[in-house]
Amino acid sequence: MSRFLAPAAGLVFLACLSSGYAQQALSLSWPVDCAPGKDCFVMKYVDMAPGEDYRDFRCNRLTNDDHKGTDIRLLDMAAMDKGVSVLAAADGVVREVRDHMPDVSSTLVSYDAVRARGYGNLVTIEHEDGTLTAYAHLKRGSILVKAGERVGRGQKLGDVGLSGLSEFPHLHFEVVRRGKRIDPFSGAALEEGCPQQANPLWSAEVVEKLAYDPVRMIHMGFSEYPLNRDALEFGLDYEGEFPAKAKNFILNLFVMGPRAGDRWEVSITREGASEPLVKASGVYEKSKLFEFQYVGKAGKGRTWDPGRYRGQYRLLRMEEGQTEPQVILRASREILIQ
Repeated sequence: MSRFLAPAAGLVFLACLSSGYAQQALSLSWPVDCAPGKDCFVMKYVDMAPGEDYRDFRCNRLTNDDHKGTDIRLLDMAAMDKGVSVLAAADGVVREVRDHMPDVSSTLVSYDAVRARGYGNLVTIEHEDGTLTAYAHLKRGSILVKAGERVGRGQKLGDVGLSGLSEFPHLHFEVVRRGKRIDPFSGAALEEGCPQQANPLWSAEVVEKLAYDPVRMIHMGFSEYPLNRDALEFGLDYEGEFPAKAKNFILNLFVMGPRAGDRWEVSITREGASEPLVKASGVYEKSKLFEFQYVGKAGKGRTWDPGRYRGQYRLLRMEEGQTEPQVILRASREILIQ
């Protein structure tokens, strides 16, 4: 989610309560039962920049202004429907539970209808050193713990959901220590800015598995008509086979992390054909957390030639000191026409 306009009152109270504890080392486990980079990934990091600017712990723009936590998102709605467990990051005592809000994307309803829901269904845990962790946007009806209950590291709290002010299925994970929100990737408080040397709160096992991806293809898929972001989230693109009499042949792209000046290249080719069906390129004008775009070809009453088609995407970036742009992201998707 982009910003919490109405944070949980209990979380604010606990943030104040925790300020009396002495700071001690706390090692955090990964709070979602998923493999980072494979079936889940970090969509947004903590905003470390003071004021109206926004920067993640690497001083890149994989965050939003005033984003106070880490968003660990699933690949799509289908994964959420199957159920993905949210796990306690360390031993502690449950201080707050909320579990009555429906799972609905804030992009599908009016903003005012969900803005007051803030964190959605929520669990907060107080750990032995006074640090608090919050687990937000959980699936309604999935929470298994109660306030006052002692939980162990790795214990299931509930399932990843879409409740509250949320645009995609994910866990919003927050860390509060001595009244200040802490970035678990750097160990620094939000107002400290982008740190030069990271001291992560994650355990050594988690750090070993995590990779910082400045760019990522969130989803790409074929369709007869251009799809919006929500249609892709719900899996409304074609899987496996594409209709030969489709009125259009569209490749939809949902890209994370493009910067101003990055060059993109997209093509759709049929196996064995001498020329691509579609070939397009361009330059991103603005740096964005994510970009949704599509390319394609109108059928104009034609029947598409049978065969295996492949959509390909490349993102090229020229860093300081380089003389030529380098390919930093490649992605492809195939589909069959009978």
